Formats: sequence, C-alpha cells, structure tokens
Amino acid sequence: RPAEGAVSKAPSQYILTSADTFFNNPLKTEGLVVSTPSDVAKLSLSANQLALNASVIANTVANGTGLEVDISSNNIRVVNSQDNSNDGSLQLTVASLNALNAESVLLGGTRSLVDGVSNVTTVAENVTIENDSSQILRTTEFIATANQQVVVQENASIDTGVASIKPGDKVLKTSGEGALLALSSKNNITYSRAGGSSTATQGELIVESGSTLQAGNSAVLDATKNVNLDGAVTLSDGSTVTLGANRILIGDVPQNIAGLNVNAASLAALGQLKSLALNSYSNIDTFGAVNFGNSGLDLTLNGAGIVGHLSASEIGTPSDNNASVITANTLTLKNNQDAVLINVADNSGRALNINANTVRFEGEAAPVTTNGVLLATDQTTVQGYTQLNINADEVRTANIGQTNLNVAQANINAGRITSETGGKFTIKASDALNTTQNTTAALTPNTQFGGQLFIEANNMNVASKIEARSGQVHLKSNTDLVLADGANISANSHSLDFYTTTQRVLVWVAIWRWM
Repeated sequence: RPAEGAVSKAPSQYILTSADTFFNNPLKTEGLVVSTPSDVAKLSLSANQLALNASVIANTVANGTGLEVDISSNNIRVVNSQDNSNDGSLQLTVASLNALNAESVLLGGTRSLVDGVSNVTTVAENVTIENDSSQILRTTEFIATANQQVVVQENASIDTGVASIKPGDKVLKTSGEGALLALSSKNNITYSRAGGSSTATQGELIVESGSTLQAGNSAVLDATKNVNLDGAVTLSDGSTVTLGANRILIGDVPQNIAGLNVNAASLAALGQLKSLALNSYSNIDTFGAVNFGNSGLDLTLNGAGIVGHLSASEIGTPSDNNASVITANTLTLKNNQDAVLINVADNSGRALNINANTVRFEGEAAPVTTNGVLLATDQTTVQGYTQLNINADEVRTANIGQTNLNVAQANINAGRITSETGGKFTIKASDALNTTQNTTAALTPNTQFGGQLFIEANNMNVASKIEARSGQVHLKSNTDLVLADGANISANSHSLDFYTTTQRVLVWVAIWRWM
C-alpha cells in the first residue's frame, strides 16, 4: 500500500456513475443507442395457438422504457372472445392483450433495436382486428404488420389513450412488400420502408367504415399495394402522422389512377397536426390546382419526386392560370425508400409555388453510386410544371443526394441557401435558375459547416446569399452565369476549438461557365 504521506492523504476526485448514466453517454457506446438497466425487457411470443392468461410483471422506473410485447404467427385475429372456427389463425382476445399492461404491443412480427432504430421483421400474412366498442383494445402503443393484409374491421376500436406531454422519439423501419399500422400515445414515430414499389403485388391496409382508431401522439398507416382509410382516424392536436402508399395523389384525381388520395378534407379530419410525412414508393402527384398544407405544419415528401398533372376534368390544357401551392413550416423533400419515378406524358400547365420557413432537400448518409454517379433511386425530381417558385427564409441541403428541377424556370427567393454539416448535395435545374434575396427572412445564425453545395443549371442568375461555412460552393451553368446585384457567395472559414487550440477550417468556392 502507499506509504502514509502527502500523496495518500491528499484530496481526491471521485466520479460516481451508474450503468444508466454510462450507457446513455454516446461517447461510451461508440455513438450507439443501447438499452439501459432502467428499461424493461421485451417479451417475444411465436405460436399457432396461444393461451395468454398469465400476468406479466414489468414494473417501470423513472426514465426507463416499459414492456414491449411482440406476438407473431401466420394469421392473427384480435377478437372479443375466441370462437370455434378452424381457420388456422391465432385468436387473441382484447382482454388478454389489455391485461399485459405493455407499453408497446406488436402483432405480426418481431423487432430489434439497432443503433436507436427499431427494425421490424414481418412474419404474419394477415392481421385482423375484429373487436367492437364494447371491448376496446387499449395499449399505449399498438403496431400491426403483415405481408398480405392488415384489416381493421367495421366497429373495431383501438385507443392508445391520452397524448404524452413529453413524447419520446421512435424510429421504425421495415422492408419488403406489406402493410403496417402503428398508433402511439408514447412516441413520435418516424417511419420508413425499404423495398416497396409502384407495382407491388401484396400489402393492403384496410380500415373499414365504422371502425375507430385513436392515438395521442402519432400514427403510421402504410401499405405497398393498397390503402383504404374509410374508418375514423383521430389524433390529438400537435400529433405526427405518416401515410405510405405505392403512389400519393393530391387534388382532383382521375378515377383510373390508383394510389392514396390525400386532400385537404382528409388532412383536416386527422386534426391539427404538427408533422405529416407522405411516403410514396413512386411519385407524389398533384392534379389540377391544389392548395395543400399550412404554415404550422412540418411536411415531409418522401418519394421519387413531385409531379404535376391536369385535373380529372381538364383535357389538353388547364382550365385556369392558378398555381398549385404547397405551404409548410418546414418542407423536406427526400427519397430514402429508393422510390422510382413514374414518367408521364401529361403536364399540369401550371406553376408550383412552395411557401415555407425552411425548405430542405435531403439525401442519404451513404447512398449507392455507380462510378461516382448517384442512382436515380437516390435522387428527387420536380417536374410537370411550367415553373417552380420557392419562397422561404432558408433553403438547406442535407446529406448526400441530388434534386432535379425539371421545369422551364426555377425561382428561389430565400434569405439563405446553404448546406448542412458534412453534406454533399446537388441542386440541378434543367433550364433556367434564378435566385433572389428574401429580405424579410427571419434568419438565425448559421451553425452548419463543412458542407459541399453544387448548384447547376442551363443558365443561371444569382442575386442572393449562398453560403457553405468552411465548405465548398460550386456554381455551374451550361450557358450564361450571372452574379447579379445582391449576390453573396460565401464559404467563410469556421473556427473550431480543440481544448486550448483553435483551428480554422479551409474553404472552397468554384464558379463555372461550361463551354
């Protein structure tokens, strides 16, 4: 032992930590999100027949997550009481599911937590909810997934309870053709599916008329082949909703076009939403002059692109000069589901106006490239309009990707066009691109740095602020490139503090006129 003296008796510093504190620190877990001892474990059941009459003890503690129950079988029916039908299905009574006191129930598959993402593996071919209002299915979070069909029958009722004041954030991912329904009064759910397509042969979500789905914080309604939402879906104000389909349709849609029709009335029926994500496995199409969204809504358009068409009643040319208008607080255009663009012959003959505080063109962290070129399924496109007018406080690009503005004229009026940290993104206009300065924009200090921003057009006129702090700005035009009065191209260096040392990050600006 150390000899008695100044060292052994000197004041010492003790750092006391718990497993919860340690594993909640990303510096200790290599950036991974992991479960902690405060979290209740998961119960996973797979069966063709199941007597679910036991009591499950899963007491939660402060700051810990509750019990998750996964039940999988080929065909699952949720019923008031079991019957004697010999259809090979697993019958689960509402009373037995409610008695689990689970924080989250998943029917039809299993889930695994990997780096903060709940990956859902679908097992069931069909999940059917057959209860009625006399026995309401009550659980804080309910998820159903199936390869063929998820059906909520007439008079069926699911209620996840009162909205959480401080909801958590859950990232839910699945893959392949199929259907998924999720309702939560515990979490705001961010959802995506890999492997869907506009030509899917299976995956139907059917919410029949007379059924009731109630959620406090978030809902996901997604299917790769067909989505039918005839029942009542209600959420608390300030909720988040994700709608997924092989094709998202907005406006006066011709009857022969298959897809999920989302209009102002269906949007209003969901309540005062904080966030809406429209996930398409092909296009997000507008028909005629549409007016969609509102200034308080965070709107995510996740698909191959936005495509304009004539309305059902228009032939050859539009009946008026009204533009299609999309309004949001933050509008994000991305394609993280490898959606494939459906090219069509008709054109709306109208302008598309996008009004938002922030417009984000978002790519992926690690997209697929061939010889350094992004695949089309990792790009987004705007087409089918005479022109595109973006009016925003800020236009931002994120991650690695490309947005193609295939219109005769694209106009961006913004307080700032910039790249988020570490991004490498291209905005490419097929013809003319004009940028002007939004002098009324309420800009916060730009904290992003190190991004690479590429802006390309057939001809370009820049009269606004384009900024990539400690990054790269590349402007390229096939013909004329004009830096007009008001142009401010900035890639100022950014200082970083490393303990007692301050370093400045290098910058790069390139302006090309292609000869």
